[in-house]
Amino acid sequence: MGLSGNFASLGARLRQARTRAFVGRSAEVGEFNKALESFPASPAVFYLHGAGGMGKSALLRRFADLAGAAGRRVIQIDAGLIDLSPAGFAAEVPEPDDRLVLLVDGFEQAQGLEGWLRDTFLPALPGGAIVALAGRRPPDPHWQADPAWASTLRVIALGDLPERDAAALLSLRGVPDELHPAILAFTKGHPLALNLAAAVTNRQGGGETERWTPGYDLIATLLSGLIGEVPSPAHRRALQACAYLRTTTEERLRVFVADADPAALFDWLREQPFIETGPQGLSPHDLVREILRADLRWRNPSEYRRMHAEIRTYLLGRIEDAPETELASTMRELMFFMSHGHLARYLCPVPPAGEVYEDATRPEDHAAILEMTARTHSPESAEIAAFWLDRRPEAFTVYRDAMTGAPLAYLAWLRVSDPAPDELTTDPTVAAAWDHAAATAPLRPGEHLALSRFAVYASDHRTNPASALLHQRVLTLWLRSERMAWSFLCAYDAAYWTTLHECLQHPAVGQVAAGTGHYTLYAHDWRAVPPRTWLETIDFMALAPAPATEETPRFTVLSREQFDAAVHEALRSWRRPDVLAASPLLGTRMVAQATPDSGSEVNTLRDLLAEAVDDLHTASPKFHRVLAATYFHGASTQEAAAERLNLPFSTYRRHLRRATDLVSENLWRRELNGSAAGGTGPGD
Repeated sequence: MGLSGNFASLGARLRQARTRAFVGRSAEVGEFNKALESFPASPAVFYLHGAGGMGKSALLRRFADLAGAAGRRVIQIDAGLIDLSPAGFAAEVPEPDDRLVLLVDGFEQAQGLEGWLRDTFLPALPGGAIVALAGRRPPDPHWQADPAWASTLRVIALGDLPERDAAALLSLRGVPDELHPAILAFTKGHPLALNLAAAVTNRQGGGETERWTPGYDLIATLLSGLIGEVPSPAHRRALQACAYLRTTTEERLRVFVADADPAALFDWLREQPFIETGPQGLSPHDLVREILRADLRWRNPSEYRRMHAEIRTYLLGRIEDAPETELASTMRELMFFMSHGHLARYLCPVPPAGEVYEDATRPEDHAAILEMTARTHSPESAEIAAFWLDRRPEAFTVYRDAMTGAPLAYLAWLRVSDPAPDELTTDPTVAAAWDHAAATAPLRPGEHLALSRFAVYASDHRTNPASALLHQRVLTLWLRSERMAWSFLCAYDAAYWTTLHECLQHPAVGQVAAGTGHYTLYAHDWRAVPPRTWLETIDFMALAPAPATEETPRFTVLSREQFDAAVHEALRSWRRPDVLAASPLLGTRMVAQATPDSGSEVNTLRDLLAEAVDDLHTASPKFHRVLAATYFHGASTQEAAAERLNLPFSTYRRHLRRATDLVSENLWRRELNGSAAGGTGPGD
């Protein structure tokens, strides 16, 4: 059997594997199916956009399989491999008809043709044709500004997979269920990262759930695939600052990248597909944050620590000087910055604006506050809360549901400098705090101690949307209160809170009986460890847990130049498995993902090379013939191959160089974006 027969069989297996492995994107697939069935009001043009690795290529492949099964004529175009001119593009779509389904991948490389496609090419297609464009950038606003496109164009921003689909993808890739939480926490549902993590985990043979961490080979591959080449060291530092800041503005870039043009850097960041633009500035995708931090930490630990120190100093300075109107937003920045290491599991993300808000306590809130306290703490605690509500109502802050106004949580923050006797006898926790301060380091004139006496939630604090705002208020009071000598925290659930409070440099100093249970009291002396020193210590603890390292990477990470050279050499060695066994490509991700558990990496590499050559059969037959004659059909020399092809030797050499470059480009995209059979995950 000839080579082409083997290719057809391999293509069929790949299509079957894609169908089995495809996960999620049900809404997008459903819309495309309706278009195939000419469902009323279905769009004729789909515009898919999203950052690298979001599964755009995988979704296009799924569209192609569905269209082929429906009897449609499918034309697939890789924008990186065609002549990017109107004539060149049109030549890729000969004799369009009503059965046409045109799928264009890598459209960001053909963005210069967008206006011509919108205004000239697409309107000239037959009425039954369907088109899907996929690229990293969103469409030009002119599409949606034109009412003629309103019912014909469907713009789809591909984002992360929901947790259920992400877990299903891991299961399909054979990842044990007990490893899912750690992998999902790192990948954030990013399809490419999920597939890569699954491949690494399977090659490692599993591992301990709590110790799963992304290896440096995985980080390097993600960095290359999601971000690509960075123009200069200033651009790289801007990216790193962006990874640590909750939001990045031009003003902040001026602080952290002082030797470059902040306006130009800001504009460059805003153009990146993994950067979101919001009312307060720019924010990278969560996974991009993770890999930028991890890469810097591995690449240059001292620079990693220096970046932390600079941002910490900047944020604390802003908090110390911020007017009340800007304090909340600055505190959100600091909360975000602190949410690493040991603190990550405790510091919940700030809820979306408008979902929960902080408010003063009103008399009509008292009944809800007392009921909440009696139910979640004890009746005795509710009696103490009633005492303080009557004595110091201004100490209570409530957190309300924005829709109903109902209290979701409350904080009672007591300032104590000269407690009355009945306050000490009524509340033994205040008495214990006062006694500890007096015995350890008494207050000086004008000083006070502060006690977070009650932090009570109507529902589990782990899921209560008010949790982050309450923590933010406590942190603000620690950093902004004047003449505060001591701060104390009380915890009714010490088993959960002790680790957090110790991380916050508030060690336990005693226990206080409260009905059938007890409160644990935690304390910090701000005169001994002032805010700047305290925050530096907290940050150091966040930096302490280092990612697990491996003696050798599971994948070989090659530069583009190394990769190209290895592909050229592998083609020359295709008929010599013994020589191919030394190829550095055997350790790459594309080979690892395509190799069956009991299979041979050498055979897999041979199949991948043959498949990449076969991909040229339709798009560039002359290049396919040159490669097949040179490497697969046994020509003894290049001169013999040129003679067999009836080509002048100079023309043959030119064709061979171009054909080899196209094969290398094909495999490079696969290395960055994942296996062709990788389901929704890899692909661009």
